Amino acid sequence: MSGNYTIAIAGATGILGGLIARAVLQPPYDQIFRQVRILTRDVSSPKAQALKALGGAVELTEFNPVDELSVNNALGGVDIFISSLGRTTDEVHKIILGGLVKNKVKVYIPSEYGNDHSKNDFEVAVSTSKLGQQDIARKMGNGLLKVVAVYTGLFPETGLINSGIGPLLGFDQENLTYTTVGDPATRVTYTSVDDIAKSVARLSHLAIEPSTADSVPDHVTLSGAAVSYKDIAGFVEKATDERITLKSLDINAWREKMLKEPTLINVIRYLIGSGKMNYEDDNHNELVNPGQSVWKWKTVEEVIIEQHVSGEF
Repeated sequence: MSGNYTIAIAGATGILGGLIARAVLQPPYDQIFRQVRILTRDVSSPKAQALKALGGAVELTEFNPVDELSVNNALGGVDIFISSLGRTTDEVHKIILGGLVKNKVKVYIPSEYGNDHSKNDFEVAVSTSKLGQQDIARKMGNGLLKVVAVYTGLFPETGLINSGIGPLLGFDQENLTYTTVGDPATRVTYTSVDDIAKSVARLSHLAIEPSTADSVPDHVTLSGAAVSYKDIAGFVEKATDERITLKSLDINAWREKMLKEPTLINVIRYLIGSGKMNYEDDNHNELVNPGQSVWKWKTVEEVIIEQHVSGEF
């Protein structure tokens, strides 16, 4: 372990970014990354200061992704750049890429953490944009910038029952009815944000070390757990002793609707129903967590129990 690498995280004051920052500060990574640079618009914010309080390796750095000078200054001396920013425009991404190339950053993990766009059997603007941004990054890097896109399916913390987008995905807990697009037995991948953070920390280390860099592909897929709406209904019934009714919508009709109105929710529900967001048989879990020897992947049932106990439903 060289301990000479500097890792920079954009979006670290958000939920996932904050967990990634905490993960790279834990052993063994605290001996690998000599500096963890938190890139934020406001270094004085309570969330930024809370990260600063985690340890001496943390450095708060002002970062405005729409300002070329700010980006260049923030990325000076950085070896690994991790983004957990929300959706960025192509213009902002171009500014960030310019800073990565100019400062000779070696590893870039873009803000993906969702569906693997290459599995889509259709084209929508957001997927085309994200794949295009990745292609541009690899071309601009000219073999010197390793770009590792990480696909994780849904987050159980925000994609179930009453949490986050759960109700928009057909989980109507008030009326004890879950509505799927297609077969309720079709499975979808969920990966907890804690597990994603641990995986990103692991990938950062593997990708930067010359002896292991080749083991990390350009596209990494994770699958913490794969479950169906039928499975989820069973977990909730077990936790609450209430009966859940399952309903389904015609997937072909939904596809037509999705192509006419390609909103994020319409796209996600089609991907779930078509099985294109199920990565249980095609993933890189063993790369980041061989035999679950580093940690145990969190299950959807565990999250449901936690949410029920905390009163979320």
